[in-house]
Amino acid sequence: MKVHDKEWFQKMNHEATWFTIMAARSIESNDGEVDGCTVCGDKPAKEYELPSKPSMPHVLLCDDCLQIQADIHEHHFKEIKP
Repeated sequence: MKVHDKEWFQKMNHEATWFTIMAARSIESNDGEVDGCTVCGDKPAKEYELPSKPSMPHVLLCDDCLQIQADIHEHHFKEIKP
């Protein structure tokens, strides 16, 4: 499954609905580009997993949103190395 593809949206909607809402908005505001941050659409964005929730699909996060996820939401994502 690729981040932000149709299957990703279906699975993520069951795991973390607000990520699907944010991703849809960021893709729409970036003229359909799907390689930006899942939360805000900024680039560059790296692929991450959430070890505390292994069933959740990977997300793309820019550095700012990664930090916000850790500081405010206490989500500690782990980068997926290509």
